[in-house]
Amino acid sequence: MKRSISESMICKAISEISSLLAQWLTLGEGLELILSKICKLFDTDTGYIAMPEQEKNELHVHTTFGIDTGALKKMRISLNKGLGLLVKTGKGCIMDNCLTDKRLEESLYSIYATEG
Repeated sequence: MKRSISESMICKAISEISSLLAQWLTLGEGLELILSKICKLFDTDTGYIAMPEQEKNELHVHTTFGIDTGALKKMRISLNKGLGLLVKTGKGCIMDNCLTDKRLEESLYSIYATEG
């Protein structure tokens, strides 16, 4: 079931993030803060921010929320197929269930199944 998010909820989250960002010290801390607020806003248990490695034509997971082990941070996602193709759209991605979402490469299912 998708959660309805009002404009006031988004404004409140942006306001909270803005005030907290004034206090962060590193890129990692800032991304963790943003991700935790976004996960709370969308009422999700887990999330991650992936960063592109253009020279390798892949993404790597930089920041996680609600994920227990390091396997996700070690994986690489090709920019030429599956979830990596979404990067070319410039938009984020929210999945109701990453274990059934057809946009993922099959090789990622086992990692997602054991992570969250």
